[in-house]
Amino acid sequence: GRYPEPAAPEQLVVLPGEDEGIVSARQIVQASLGEDQHRKPLSVPNGIGVNCTGVEFLERILANISVAIKELQVHSATCKPSLVVYPNGIEWDLAKKTWTSHVIGDGSARARVQSLVQVIRPYAQETEGVWGGIIVGGCCKFGPDEISALASEVAQFST
Repeated sequence: GRYPEPAAPEQLVVLPGEDEGIVSARQIVQASLGEDQHRKPLSVPNGIGVNCTGVEFLERILANISVAIKELQVHSATCKPSLVVYPNGIEWDLAKKTWTSHVIGDGSARARVQSLVQVIRPYAQETEGVWGGIIVGGCCKFGPDEISALASEVAQFST
């Protein structure tokens, strides 16, 4: 799939630096944290996140979502959503109709986890950021070996 899913033509808003034909990070944040149809602020959800996408796309996605939250200034210092990140271990190739791996490092579970950790570490360690915490795991083809390695890495964030 594409990040994020294609927009319906009537929903399409293309902002500078964003791809045409997709829903922007700003639109996702606005739908999650903006106002209802009566212009009343929505409740801040426990989390906002990304799942079922490749680790290689996360850096851009998370940066765009974080910027959109900062720009909308929709959270208070005491009420921030957690960042939820559940990427795929490998990707589904629509054309070939098979799972395919973008080889990261030596291709091992540990190398895939290290790649994910590099992306999420800045968000987990920021103290004055837009996120109230971080929840991280795995989606398609992100198995027990990756989860175990991820748990070990994330446990070191607080030390």
